[in-house]
Amino acid sequence: PSLPEDFVKPTSISPSAYRALRECPYRYYVTRLLGLKERSGLEAEVDLSLVGKTLHAALYDFYHGLKTQALENDNIYERTKLLKQRLYAISHKHFKPLLEVDGRWLAAWIEWETLIPSWIDWHIQREQSGWVFHDGEKQVSFDLQTRFGDIRVSGFVDRLDIHPQEGVEVIDYKFSSKNSITKKKNNLQDDPQLVIYAKAVNEHDMVNRQPTTTASWISVKEDDSRVEVDDLQSEMKELPAQMIADIESLWGGSPMAASAPDSICQYCQARGICRKGMWS
Repeated sequence: PSLPEDFVKPTSISPSAYRALRECPYRYYVTRLLGLKERSGLEAEVDLSLVGKTLHAALYDFYHGLKTQALENDNIYERTKLLKQRLYAISHKHFKPLLEVDGRWLAAWIEWETLIPSWIDWHIQREQSGWVFHDGEKQVSFDLQTRFGDIRVSGFVDRLDIHPQEGVEVIDYKFSSKNSITKKKNNLQDDPQLVIYAKAVNEHDMVNRQPTTTASWISVKEDDSRVEVDDLQSEMKELPAQMIADIESLWGGSPMAASAPDSICQYCQARGICRKGMWS
């Protein structure tokens, strides 16, 4: 099928929606434009995505707290100890409601509890190298000029750091392994979320008019798991043309082929109504 000519075309697209479009135009049409989604049960809702949201909230409070209530302590050992205590207290506050509802969250809490010391060690190294937390959980956007009108590309970036000489680094937290993050790096064309954030921040001079020079994923789950986007400037420059071509193709009536691999299809919410054919 193709998109009906009288279909009201959206004026915005999120990074996750664009990823869905790249993976499978038909899936994007069914789940994002028609809004048809399967009903989630308890098992579907108690998953790692909620762990990720909880950690995002804890880290947001921790870093914004350091901006409003800084730790005035130059002794590196004492400062490290105090930071670990603060992050533990903030994290436990966010995990506590989950733990009271379902004991299955206990394993995730214990895992993060054991990672807090290494996270603070990384934070200290970050401070010593000159990087400063600027903001987090911030909405960023830019516009695409298509032949069907402007489309706003918009999402929420996890974290923005600034360095007096090296510019701005856009950071995306991941509760996954370094191997999993590396796969994302090698699949930037189909999942350019981090490049989208970097371009949006760079275009709008959001961080003290400093340029965006670096974009990276930081694993919350593993020690020393920072993966940086290669040749970020070229990626940001080439991204709009790719997005415009994909969107104009869909809006222009090109067939919405169900083209994703089986690894995507087996978890697809549109699987019950898709016309792809034989399921494996």
